[in-house]
Amino acid sequence: MPDWKYFKDRWGNEYYYDRAGSIRIPLKGEKHFMPVYNGGVEYFYNLALELIKSHQVEDAIYYLKSMVALESGNNRVHEFQKKAVEMLSKVRSQQGIRFIRYSMNSSLLLLKERKIFRIINDSLGYSLEMKHRPILIKKSWKYRDTGQSAKFGVSPGEDNKYDYLFGIESRIYRFRLHDIDRAISSWIVETGFVGFKRTLLRSGANFKIYSYQYPKSPFLGIEGFFINGRRFFYLRTMCHSRLKPKVFPEMEKLVGSFHTFL
Repeated sequence: MPDWKYFKDRWGNEYYYDRAGSIRIPLKGEKHFMPVYNGGVEYFYNLALELIKSHQVEDAIYYLKSMVALESGNNRVHEFQKKAVEMLSKVRSQQGIRFIRYSMNSSLLLLKERKIFRIINDSLGYSLEMKHRPILIKKSWKYRDTGQSAKFGVSPGEDNKYDYLFGIESRIYRFRLHDIDRAISSWIVETGFVGFKRTLLRSGANFKIYSYQYPKSPFLGIEGFFINGRRFFYLRTMCHSRLKPKVFPEMEKLVGSFHTFL
């Protein structure tokens, strides 16, 4: 790792960055987070069937659910979507209670539609869009399956070299969240994410979006806090200051595209 510099953020995540400011992570991203698109529905459907035969049920469910989530472009796509729904029903019957865990572990979906990549989480109820393909670095359920952490890198093409990173922390509380400011304050106190230099960019009744700067480091980014019913979401992007002119507008669009449903 010649000329790479080490950086550790407040989450305990370890990164390196090179002379150009690209973020380097010496780990392979998850291989099965592949984008699903309308033109490949026949391939993805048959891939799911082969994965079921080889007992890779979680991966099969990922492709089937992703197909169903596509915006149906034509009759051919619609026909394979109906087949995917039927196969999901069959797998649910075969797997019984195990299907719940398999479906949770394949809740993050990646679609490619009209040159835009869209991430959907069908368990926690959110979606967001970006220009370049995101690479899933790590994901994990937490809080006894009432929350999830997911971390992504956006790469210009080279493995493990990212222009910027983004992460999504999700949590379902036992009570309804009515005040975005109180929800943010509770989250910051609980996690200890203090010390950032924050500037408010946009706000509404159920969200606030800030730009931020790490103290005494070259890293900065945009973060968004969102609430919907009992659900809380924290979305954070991060890049090296050298790449701010290149990627800051893209990060801002990514955070601005965040949408909750369910």
